[in-house]
Amino acid sequence: MRCSVFSLFTLPLLSSQALARLYTILNNCPQDITLYINGESQGTLGKGAVTTRQTIKNWSGFIYTDANGGSATGERTTRAGFYGDNDFYYIVIDPSRLNAGVRIEPQAPINNGFCVSDICDSKACQSVFQSPPTRFPAPSTTPPTPPVYACPGTDVGYKVTFCPSGGFPPPSNGDAVAIHPNGNAAKCLDVRGNVLANGTPVQM
Repeated sequence: MRCSVFSLFTLPLLSSQALARLYTILNNCPQDITLYINGESQGTLGKGAVTTRQTIKNWSGFIYTDANGGSATGERTTRAGFYGDNDFYYIVIDPSRLNAGVRIEPQAPINNGFCVSDICDSKACQSVFQSPPTRFPAPSTTPPTPPVYACPGTDVGYKVTFCPSGGFPPPSNGDAVAIHPNGNAAKCLDVRGNVLANGTPVQM
């Protein structure tokens, strides 16, 4: 497994207490992906590779990839979202198409409903936003109602995994096109192992 370490942004000199958020990002997809944070490319993250980003505690924004039909701007793209002021995290998907699954795992023990993992790896997932939220609940001793999750703590980090199941979600019915060799409706072409990546062998 390859591992690289970068800083999320160029930050001013801060105390060790201020640099309190570590994001570990894993590409479990069947191909290399381009990683984006708040619309800025972070370069290519190889298949099976891990990278880390460290930020100030109250950083807010999105981590995502444009692989499998996503976009560099985040539109029509699955996004791992964070609202650092109140330790909230959540997932945003496009309701018409899921380009890549994602899982957010707080690096802290589950505690009375706080710090649970959030995952969406198919269009059937329920606890997600279909557009970025504009308001968040007030901090509380009770966990927020999904699709908002929380993990309070000054030094809590997060692991973000793309394609947690190991593959891209299948296309929706509106995107799928059946190919019948020689017009024979009894035969179809597909890709081996349902691996939706460049270079995957086609089979009949």
